[in-house]
Amino acid sequence: RCSSCGIYSAEWSRGMHADGGPGCVFVGEKVVPKTAIGGIESITMTSASRFNYLWNCAAGKSGHSSGEALVMNPWGARTQHQMHIIVKPLSSHGHNLARKLERVTGCQTGSWHNAYWGCRYSKAQLYGSMPKVFSQVFRLASLGSFGRLVVNPQGQQTLATVAISVMFICGGKPVVLATSNGHGTCSVEHQIT
Repeated sequence: RCSSCGIYSAEWSRGMHADGGPGCVFVGEKVVPKTAIGGIESITMTSASRFNYLWNCAAGKSGHSSGEALVMNPWGARTQHQMHIIVKPLSSHGHNLARKLERVTGCQTGSWHNAYWGCRYSKAQLYGSMPKVFSQVFRLASLGSFGRLVVNPQGQQTLATVAISVMFICGGKPVVLATSNGHGTCSVEHQIT
């Protein structure tokens, strides 16, 4: 029996989940794909586009609230083996980060900025509407912005070592914050929620 598979089990247990829309369910504060898949280490250049929808489900769960964060931890900083995005209220540190990201981006969309937050590598980009988060972060990561990426057994680069957070700032625009220490153990979840 898998002690780290509670989320996946809850997906299929009556009363333990709610429908989150096409392809996803809500399990407490978590947004989970309806398919069995590992965490962020399952995101490759080819799989990113298949799972971008999950961020839209999470944004819908939060109501695009400026008071909440959408967070996916890297492989070394989580306890569950089923892909999930955590939707949680921002702490005072999270609200401070939101203000910092407004300054860093200048509330202007269109380019990645050094965010200097939480981990060795940290980049933020503001968007006018919800982006294809995995695809955007993978594109940046493939340029070496987060150090060397972990390669899966099929020889494909993955986002295993990258944490991704989405918050809504600058009047409700989504900002993507991607962070990494290069080892998959740096998460900002407990610093911002």
